[in-house]
Amino acid sequence: MSVLTDYYKDADPDRLAVLLDLWNYAKEQEPKATEGLSYGYPALKLNGRPLIGFSIAKHHMSVYPFSPKVIEQITPELKNYEYSKGLIRFTVKKPVTKKVISLLIELRKDMLSS
Repeated sequence: MSVLTDYYKDADPDRLAVLLDLWNYAKEQEPKATEGLSYGYPALKLNGRPLIGFSIAKHHMSVYPFSPKVIEQITPELKNYEYSKGLIRFTVKKPVTKKVISLLIELRKDMLSS
């Protein structure tokens, strides 16, 4: 079990499977990250600070890089997704790519280390 599966234990299994795949991939990208909650969502943290978070809503799922600057830097990669300054929305049929997750983590780690 993880913070993500505990938090979303009653979620649609297909949505949870997509989110869990991305969650596990994010953990592989930053093995030092710890699981927790940040701003009310399951998140991976680095040195106690939020690195990346995930949520399930009624009609979509979201990933949170916890910084508008991170979103701004990868805007060209987001042309197929709905996004705002704080999150990227996606669905089971059109999940966010692992490339995007890698970019979010890399950029956020850079911010946290500076």
